Amino acid sequence: MLTSHVKPGGVAVLYYPDPRPDSVLAIGDFNGWRYPGIPMNRINNGWQVEIPGIPVGELRYKFIVDGNWVSDPNNVIKNDDGNSIVYNRLGRGNVYHFNFWAPSIKKDRGYSIYLPPGYFHSDNHYSTIYLLHGLLDWEYTWVQRGFVHHTLDRLLREGKMGEVIVVMPRENGEFFKGEGMYADYIFRDLVGHIDMEFKTIAHPGHRAIDGLSTGGFASTVIGSSHPHIFSSIGGMSGSYDHRTFDSIKNHVDAIKRYNARFYISCGEGDPSCGISGDLAEMIRSLGFECEFYANPGPHDWEFWGPNVAGNIEFHWLSFQK
Repeated sequence: MLTSHVKPGGVAVLYYPDPRPDSVLAIGDFNGWRYPGIPMNRINNGWQVEIPGIPVGELRYKFIVDGNWVSDPNNVIKNDDGNSIVYNRLGRGNVYHFNFWAPSIKKDRGYSIYLPPGYFHSDNHYSTIYLLHGLLDWEYTWVQRGFVHHTLDRLLREGKMGEVIVVMPRENGEFFKGEGMYADYIFRDLVGHIDMEFKTIAHPGHRAIDGLSTGGFASTVIGSSHPHIFSSIGGMSGSYDHRTFDSIKNHVDAIKRYNARFYISCGEGDPSCGISGDLAEMIRSLGFECEFYANPGPHDWEFWGPNVAGNIEFHWLSFQK
């Protein structure tokens, strides 16, 4: 997948994902923001340029497209001036947004993806966590309201986990309505796309699925019914109902075969706290490993933002087993 980034040796690779403009220029810290910028080269799917001499730190940039100054449409990280930002060996991951065609639902679907600090500096492949959002959110919300990229950088800096890829797809709660094609979109279309386009470890022991609210319902149902895809399964403040319990009961043998683990959490002021505890108790009664945490907080980002760290650490430990 083509993205703007800094590769080994301090060489910035800047990519504008549209071949249709007549002219695209790159401008930023690398040339002191001097107009007209650096001409980019047209390639098959857009425009690209490589710029050497990038120091360790934060690189700010924009594109000048047919005379108009624009941010990088694939780069989620921007400052208050709208300048796009990539990091060069600063211990911070980069966050991008892409669209892909999902055959199961016959639609283009967007997702945000966190690539860890070392992604462009090694040949390593990485475990992957899929994070689903809630009913009124979208694929940017884990970053814009949950600041999950900061949480991942902090856990890595503190030595509580290693580097992982985190995928945050648009889910919209359709699966909560019982439309199974949306499960196919997540576990078949999305996972297949991510494994093809990025340096993942394509193995169930290195994939986790988690989510909040309706996304927590979806993550536990999709995860428990597809443990051959995800062996670490979580849910935060999940909108659980009988389908959640039935899914786990109906897939006991498969869950056992793939040694899937569960992590259920919620805020103590959350209406779902009772059923979350019941779900964890039921999972344990079936002989499966399940951690349950009820910490202070409501059904809102006040709880999800800081407490997703526990879910992420759990999944990292799952990947080590």
